Amino acid sequence: APKPGISTCGSSPGITMFDSKASVYFEFLGNQMAFVGVNFSPVTPSSAALVAAALEAKLRGKYQFSGREESLDMPGAYALHFTSTATIARLWVNIAAEPKIISFSIANPAGEAERKRQVAGRIESRERAAFGPVKNP
Repeated sequence: APKPGISTCGSSPGITMFDSKASVYFEFLGNQMAFVGVNFSPVTPSSAALVAAALEAKLRGKYQFSGREESLDMPGAYALHFTSTATIARLWVNIAAEPKIISFSIANPAGEAERKRQVAGRIESRERAAFGPVKNP
């Protein structure tokens, strides 16, 4: 049987957290929540480093830190990865950018694997539609 597709619904962007305007979005696979993302826009852009540090401290208190990944494409940007027995979490920070980017996501590992598979399938379908089928040499 085919697996259920991803459906996304967002919340009102009027939430305030960590001295930031936060917009939250949710993704579901079938009837189960598979992914939650929160984008933070610091009320005062100069406080972006403090917001990122506060979020990192909160995450380190709740989850096991599993690594830092520096962006190869955006100087100064990085992702912090966290795990627990039931979830994977990531904090993406790019405070060198304008506007400042601070984004937190949390997912069920099985749901995240399926979500990534479906997103890759959509990208492949768009590429096929735009450029035609891939010819193997």
